[in-house]
Amino acid sequence: MTSLVVITAGRTGSLLIVDNLRRHFKDVYHTHDPLYIPANHDSICVISKRKNDFLAMISMQIGVKTNEYLTYTNKDVEPFIIEVKDFTNFYLHYNAIYTQIKTEYYKKIIEIYYEDLLDDPQHLFSLFGIDALTDYKLTLKCPYNYEKLVLNLKELKGLYDSYEADKDKFLDEHPVYFNT
Repeated sequence: MTSLVVITAGRTGSLLIVDNLRRHFKDVYHTHDPLYIPANHDSICVISKRKNDFLAMISMQIGVKTNEYLTYTNKDVEPFIIEVKDFTNFYLHYNAIYTQIKTEYYKKIIEIYYEDLLDDPQHLFSLFGIDALTDYKLTLKCPYNYEKLVLNLKELKGLYDSYEADKDKFLDEHPVYFNT
């Protein structure tokens, strides 16, 4: 039996993917561990990403601040500053996850981008040859407005852009390792 392993760095719509795929597949596993090795080589690795990594990183920091990732209380959150070291550490961790996925253990790799998932209700299932629509009501979307909450958003965007300008060099100079 084919199993699906959904791997993500977080804040990429992976739970929406998992909840929808479970409607059609019995064995769907969700992880943030790039070193995860499936039980058999018949597994499909579903890599959940965002085209806009910066917003995923900001969303994660909002999750840390509110301690809300799956269910939301719509509580009042005071605007805050994300420390540069915290943002940098998450940038490194986020990228390390995608560079260290053990793709050789899977029979097939499918990348799904959050933005494509939202733009086209057929997109997710079309990647599996299934005629079905994504049910967006299965997972709640984060209600917090990052533009109003993160006081140093412009600074962080500049930092992100500087890291991205020479990404390979920056990541090589700041390696992140996961325990096996």
